[in-house]
Amino acid sequence: VPSLVVFVLKSIWHGRRECRKAGISGIHSFHIFPAGAAGVLLSRITGIPCFTTAIGAEVYDPSSRGRIRSSGLYRRLIAWIMRDSGHLSAISTDIARRAREYHDTEEMDILPPGIPDPGEIPVGKPHEGFRICSVSRLAPRKGLDTIVSAMSLVRDLPVTYYAGGDGIIRDRLEGLARELGIEERVVFTGVLTEEEKADLLSSCDLFVLPSLHEGFGICYIEAMSAGLPVIASRTGGQTDFIEDGVNGILVDAGDNEELASAIRRLHDDRETLASMGAENRKKARMYHTPRLKDLYLAHYRYAAGRGIPSARCT
Repeated sequence: VPSLVVFVLKSIWHGRRECRKAGISGIHSFHIFPAGAAGVLLSRITGIPCFTTAIGAEVYDPSSRGRIRSSGLYRRLIAWIMRDSGHLSAISTDIARRAREYHDTEEMDILPPGIPDPGEIPVGKPHEGFRICSVSRLAPRKGLDTIVSAMSLVRDLPVTYYAGGDGIIRDRLEGLARELGIEERVVFTGVLTEEEKADLLSSCDLFVLPSLHEGFGICYIEAMSAGLPVIASRTGGQTDFIEDGVNGILVDAGDNEELASAIRRLHDDRETLASMGAENRKKARMYHTPRLKDLYLAHYRYAAGRGIPSARCT
């Protein structure tokens, strides 16, 4: 709590100095809280319109106990920020729906995050067997234990899982792999550079990340840009761009048997695997920053022209 308060105060202090410069016509806060609180207060001080984007964890995180989010004080705080923001947006339709549980409003754009255009990432670097991978923090919310458990159910197939990234549950995941007797088929890469991440994606057949929840899921776009089919969970922002059976497979979070079945299906059906990968290369271009630029500029122009910065959203 003290760090959140300090963040808001320091953001206002530094933001006010920036707003004194010529040409500042908008304040964009990512996360309703705490950044949104700083944006609304800074807007009142300077008279410059503020735009607030809901990102995810500030309104929903199934991996935490949620005591703060369920408190009346926190809910009133989020509702106040949403009401007093000049204009609202969310990074996905899922997050927009969850944010409306705090303050119901129709005035909310969808502003997905993007990735720089990576160009043509080579796909299908020579490798043995069938490689699946994930790239993420090794954190409880990511559902990585489900992948390790599913690997024990496809031990009859030549499948190797590469867990890209590092985090607080690595020891637990390594222990689970040993317990299931599949430690030789689960590879932990540790932290990856951008070049190493691209190399991993280009040398795998399938991207798997059945998170408990993703506000959007930049990692999916990165995998799709590399031409990989995706297996993800049925709930979260990724459902804006992953269509079950078209460019990926959606499963229930935490269901290792359903996940294993999906891995087996794509291992056995290479034609579908290839068609999903080709579809993902095309779809991922919609989320490259050159394509998203006009969407953001239109949002800023509309929001900045709505009048007084603290106008309530209705």
